[in-house]
Amino acid sequence: MKRLHKRFLLATFCALFTATLQAADVTITVIGRVVAKPCTIQTKEANVNLGDLYTRNLQQPGSASGWHNITLSLTDCPVETSAVTAIVTGSTDNTGYYKNEGTAENIQIELRDDQDATLKNGDSKTVIVDEITRNAQFPLKARAITVNGNASQGTIEALGFAPIFPDTCYHLTHYWPAAADIPVASDNPVHYADAIRYNARTPLQGSLLPLTRLV
Repeated sequence: MKRLHKRFLLATFCALFTATLQAADVTITVIGRVVAKPCTIQTKEANVNLGDLYTRNLQQPGSASGWHNITLSLTDCPVETSAVTAIVTGSTDNTGYYKNEGTAENIQIELRDDQDATLKNGDSKTVIVDEITRNAQFPLKARAITVNGNASQGTIEALGFAPIFPDTCYHLTHYWPAAADIPVASDNPVHYADAIRYNARTPLQGSLLPLTRLV
């Protein structure tokens, strides 16, 4: 009788232990994201010669050079991409315009779109992808400007970075933010071209680099 009782207790204990194992929860987490295929940057390099600027023409506050056009062209945009957005970033000074990294003083670089809206650091520009050709263009223009006047002789070097993102919903808030591993533009200003260049590094990444000089 004692032996039977011991077996019963052992069987009960095993049953309870098994039930406890069967009641454990297992959580499976699946992550991912759906992104639009990037367009192809067609404009590998767009050169606009600013020429020599004369200090005598840049002494009054607000004086500026002439405008020089830049067109950034994208092709082969996928059918699910209805628009693309470029975000312009770069070093600015206390005027809010792009800072001159060269030797000329009291001079800045201004960038505008085709609607004459000034594109400052962090501003964005969205263009619609043509439904038939699947192409898109960013018409921009740049100039040198002296906000406070009294520009001095020297070089003008201003570097900006313009990553471009697909936008499938026509809204500025629907593009992917810049990834942490996007490389910083690394144009060497020692290589004088006296020009504004758009230089694509990898798909949908590039830089705007105005180069000129004051004499």
